[in-house]
Amino acid sequence: MKKTFLLFFLITVMATSSCGSSKRNSAAVPQQINEPTIESITPVFETQTERINNCDGTNPNYVVSYTTIEAQKASFEVTVGAGGMVTGTPLPTALEVQLEAKISAALAKDYGITTEKGHEITLENPVGTYLEHTITWKVTKIKGLIDVVYGDGTAEVAFDKVANVELYDRTSISVSDCNEVNAEASTPIATEGSPVNTSLASKIPEFSNAKVFYQDSFDINALSGWNNYRVDVFVEQGYLTLTGKNTWEGIIGRAEKIQENEASLIEFKYSPNTEFEAEVTTGDFQSSSWRVWGVFGRGDRYDINLAQGTQNINGSTWEGNLKPVADVWYIALFYVGDNGDFTTRIWERDNPSQYIELKKSMGNDWANRGWYFGLDILTGKLTINTYQEITLK
Repeated sequence: MKKTFLLFFLITVMATSSCGSSKRNSAAVPQQINEPTIESITPVFETQTERINNCDGTNPNYVVSYTTIEAQKASFEVTVGAGGMVTGTPLPTALEVQLEAKISAALAKDYGITTEKGHEITLENPVGTYLEHTITWKVTKIKGLIDVVYGDGTAEVAFDKVANVELYDRTSISVSDCNEVNAEASTPIATEGSPVNTSLASKIPEFSNAKVFYQDSFDINALSGWNNYRVDVFVEQGYLTLTGKNTWEGIIGRAEKIQENEASLIEFKYSPNTEFEAEVTTGDFQSSSWRVWGVFGRGDRYDINLAQGTQNINGSTWEGNLKPVADVWYIALFYVGDNGDFTTRIWERDNPSQYIELKKSMGNDWANRGWYFGLDILTGKLTINTYQEITLK
């Protein structure tokens, strides 16, 4: 999804192979890859919260996992260039594979750390219960250096990698009486100072009659109902704040899906030079079932982000007149309609006539699915005041 460097690398390799001298080409082949130097092995504890409603007996078992197939791919950075590699540029894919193997072998041999591809547990939920499960994962992270020797010198490559994951702790508590849950299911959640039934989209004619069935105003310093993976976030004084770390490697998302005729909305603003992503997704990442309907926020513009499987879907354009700027409150809506119809609309909170919108029919391959809302950030600061889920049913 964010692997755009691959195209740049392929173009670079083609240009080098067709234009470079034989001496330069031979220098690009490593003569030796030294053993990695491990600088730190750090256990990090990450908490995942899952709320499971089994009041009606439909969710007796729920499987959750910490999947590290993507996360375990080391993040590499050239700190000293040689062999055609330049500081700050991506590594050739073939070299990444070699370095990954070298690092994994060293971890197993010298530290007894064997990499895992994931860890799954099954949460059991007795009939007539609404439980909150808190799972704590122990994630082992390593940092180090590895030297790659070429004919014209030695390149120094820094790496950062998740070595393995294991279950550390798990607790389950009842969060609500099922009688209360059934009563609340038809009652929208109100924010402080706001009337019941008021949605963030109430001023948009198409969604003016929508009902709020979930809302988070971030008044409690916890992210119940959300899963966070490697995003720098904090909740304070009614705001959820995301801070960029110059990497797209992470996501914070809702633990529950929205369905057809439902929408996710955020009320947000961002600091100058902020790049972020907001989206609804379904399926397994980078598999044939994967679908993305979202946007990239890039300071003074929003880029449409659509994907199916491993392919981006290009060619869509916005309608509307919004010219986004930093430090202004906006509302973004991601609506899943019937039969693969989708809508994204972003507007200025205090001036809804300033908006952009994309409506698109994605076809039957996008229909009859549940969708998770998620956020990620590369740079800057993104502030969320309110998150809502609404229904037109």
